[in-house]
Amino acid sequence: MSFPEGPWLFVINPNSGNGVAGKLEPSIRQWIEANNIEAEIIKTTGVGNAREMVSKKFTDFSTVVAVGGDGTVSEVGSALVNSKCTLGILPCGSGNGLARQLNYPSNPIHALQQLSKASVLSMDTLEVNGKICLNVVGIGFDGYIAAEFGRSGKRGLSGYITTTIGALSRLKEFEYECEASEVRHNSKATIVVISNGSQYGNNAYLDPASDVGDGKFELIGISCNGVLDAAKLIYRSFRKKLMGSHLVKGMPNQKEVSLKLSAMQPYHIDGEPIGQEMNFSIRIKPQSLSVMHFPIQSPSR
Repeated sequence: MSFPEGPWLFVINPNSGNGVAGKLEPSIRQWIEANNIEAEIIKTTGVGNAREMVSKKFTDFSTVVAVGGDGTVSEVGSALVNSKCTLGILPCGSGNGLARQLNYPSNPIHALQQLSKASVLSMDTLEVNGKICLNVVGIGFDGYIAAEFGRSGKRGLSGYITTTIGALSRLKEFEYECEASEVRHNSKATIVVISNGSQYGNNAYLDPASDVGDGKFELIGISCNGVLDAAKLIYRSFRKKLMGSHLVKGMPNQKEVSLKLSAMQPYHIDGEPIGQEMNFSIRIKPQSLSVMHFPIQSPSR
C-alpha cells in the first residue's frame, strides 16, 4: 500500500513487554526518517492515558500506531472508533490477540519494518455496557484471572498459565440468561466470553472461524470444574478445537445480546480488568474501525 496521507502518531507504552516497547523509540525514529514521514511520538504514563491522549490528538493524524500490548491497542483503538484515522500496531505485549488476528509479525521490529506492506481493513468493534472492545470480553473466572495476572507482574504465556493454575480454587459456576433476537437462552458457566476475534492471544483460540469484519460476534459459555477440565480446555484452545468440547456452548452470529447473570462477576475487556457487573448489554458496531493488517497470502503454484 502507499502510506496514508497526513502525519502519523506513535503511542508508546514504555512498560509493555517488560520495557520492550520503551526501547523501540530509536528504531521508530529511524523508520520515520527513512520513509520521510511526518510523525509524532508520545509515551503513556498509566492506565487510560493512551485513550485520553489519542482522543485529544487523533484529528491531527491520518494513522495512529499503538506500541504496546492488548491493553494499549484497545485504548488507542477505542479512541479511533467511527473516525477517519487508521490504527496500526507494533505488538509488544504478553498475548497480542488482535495483532495476531490481523497477521502482524510477532517481533515489533519486524512489524515496524513491514508497515509499508500493510493493507487497510474496516473491522467491527463491540460496545459492552457503553465501553468499546476490539477483540474479546471475559466474564467470571476469566475476569478474575485478568485482574490476578495484572497484579502478579508475571508476563507471557507461562505467567498466564501459572496464574490460572494457582487460582483454580476460585472457580465458581454461575447462571446466565441471554436474550438475542427475541430468543432466550439459559445456562450455567464459570466463564462467559464475548468474542469479536478468533483468539485470546498467544495463539490460544476461541473460534478460529471468527472474523473481525463479518458484522457479528459470538457468545461462548465455558464450564470448568477443576484442574483436569482446565488442562483439557487449554489444550483444545491451542489445537483450535475449543468449540468442539462438551464443556463449551457457543452462540455464534450475534449482533446484539442482553446478558443477565445470577451474581456479580468480574470481567475484562481486551485483557484489562474493568470491575464487576451482573447485567451486560452487548452490540456489534460494524466496520467502525480502520486498521492496518497483513492479509494471508495464498501459496504460489
